[in-house]
Amino acid sequence: MREGVEPPDLLLDRFDGLGTACAAPLEALARDEGEGADVRAQALGLLPGIDEARAVPVSIDAVLAAQESDSFCEMAAELLAGRVDANCASVLLSGYDAAPAFARKLILEVLSNFPGDARVYGHMLDMLKNCPEERAFAARLLGRYGDERAVGPLKALLAATGHQLLRIHGIAQRRGSPRRRGSFREREFYGDPDYEYLRELE
Repeated sequence: MREGVEPPDLLLDRFDGLGTACAAPLEALARDEGEGADVRAQALGLLPGIDEARAVPVSIDAVLAAQESDSFCEMAAELLAGRVDANCASVLLSGYDAAPAFARKLILEVLSNFPGDARVYGHMLDMLKNCPEERAFAARLLGRYGDERAVGPLKALLAATGHQLLRIHGIAQRRGSPRRRGSFREREFYGDPDYEYLRELE
């Protein structure tokens, strides 16, 4: 594997043929901070099909440590998004307060796929109220999370900032979001005019 170069099919077939024998080397490569993000992402992307028990903790550690967006932490978040459960959520939430600012955004985006946890909702609401530069991002996550308690705070935000200001912030957040559009399941209150507006920011 090389940075910026997709691994050839023959190499991928070789990994499949080796099976669990290459799980430990792939994990080591994914965890190697001396390697480039693309190489680490390639290694992590191969792990779930070989040894998912190794892939999940590597992904959790990557998300918790993420300083900025790159292919490795994006791969980790995408992997977790489809596998988040109570145990994964607990580990991510336990590391939330000590995590870098970007990692907090990534954690909440992953956990937007784990509805019904008051702690997740609380962190999203705190970001909405206390982080002006992240308000559009937090509003998008709250709209996706589907907690009816968010309707009031989101309407208050729209009233306070105006739709045009929120639209400008939303465009900026889309360009700097830690995740690509379409990677996560969407949950909204269809029919509510303010939620319909927030959906447009996607």
